[in-house]
Amino acid sequence: MDIQEQKNLYLAKLLEQEVIKQDEFEDLVFKPEINAFHSNYLSSRFMDNINFGWSAWQAATAQAVPKGFVLVLKDQFEHLNEFKDLYKRAITNARKRKGQLNWAHVASLGVGSSRAIELCKTLNIDPSATNMHEVIKAQEQSHDTN
Repeated sequence: MDIQEQKNLYLAKLLEQEVIKQDEFEDLVFKPEINAFHSNYLSSRFMDNINFGWSAWQAATAQAVPKGFVLVLKDQFEHLNEFKDLYKRAITNARKRKGQLNWAHVASLGVGSSRAIELCKTLNIDPSATNMHEVIKAQEQSHDTN
């Protein structure tokens, strides 16, 4: 969201919450060079409050959803877990060179090396092993004895 959109949302919220009146709103001037609002008519204390709120608004907006992240509803995220077993089976049953490390095999499927290691760990596959089926058999046997 650019600064103009943020400014408009902030001012709309001030009006909606009746923090400022329409005539006070019309007197506000935004100064991008100092990233603050200015008024020739409103008290400096009032303007300090508006600008403090503006700073807090920007900080909260920046922290809400960092760039590169997406918010997903909890139930939708939990729905993704239903596919965890499918992902694991697809990865373990894909053709793989005999001596190839598991993380390298997963990376070759198009997820990148860092993500491949994370994905292996998430799916309880040893990233540094070479035989996924042996790892899975060992896990299944340990579950059977518990």
